Amino acid sequence: RDNYGDIADGCGDTTFVYTYIVNNTEYTWSYTYHVTPEDFVIAEDSITHVQCIADADVTGFVPPAVTNSCGDIIVPVAQPTENAFDGCNGHITYSWLYADCTGSHNNTWSLTYYIQDTIPPSFTVPNDIAICQNLNGEMDADTAITGTPTNISDNCSYNDEIQVTYSDLLVSQSESADTLYRTWTVTDSCGNNVTQTQKITVNK
Repeated sequence: RDNYGDIADGCGDTTFVYTYIVNNTEYTWSYTYHVTPEDFVIAEDSITHVQCIADADVTGFVPPAVTNSCGDIIVPVAQPTENAFDGCNGHITYSWLYADCTGSHNNTWSLTYYIQDTIPPSFTVPNDIAICQNLNGEMDADTAITGTPTNISDNCSYNDEIQVTYSDLLVSQSESADTLYRTWTVTDSCGNNVTQTQKITVNK
């Protein structure tokens, strides 16, 4: 008995040939198997919600392992990335195509990151401070004297993308020190903001 054929990745033909000798006459009989796996199934697509674009990185990511109906491993091929992210909101979809040896069984698995930055920055407000009016009854509440926020950080934005502003509310007293309430606002590149108030006592 001989056999020959070409089966690659679970597909193809293999033929078994049998030789018989009857009354010094040689006869052959062959039987061919045509191997065609059934269509295969893959896992459901994956959806993940994250805050930052950096969290949607697939470096080193391994897509699901898939085999055909014969148990042969199907190697996925990465497809073009769909990017619908505006810098603050949107999604990015990564896809992999699985195709078996038949050429007719194709399935795509995708991983979609929905991205939305909703977390405000954090900072340390300047310490409360006391200043004095000059002889003309004027005060100098410049930030070089009263201080500015420190330890500014954000989950997604770089520090040079963060905006720092303040507004003042002066409460005057006729017989005691005035109070300047300085409200600091720190805003990230997606509009998320946080405020803290510094109390500046103005002695007369």
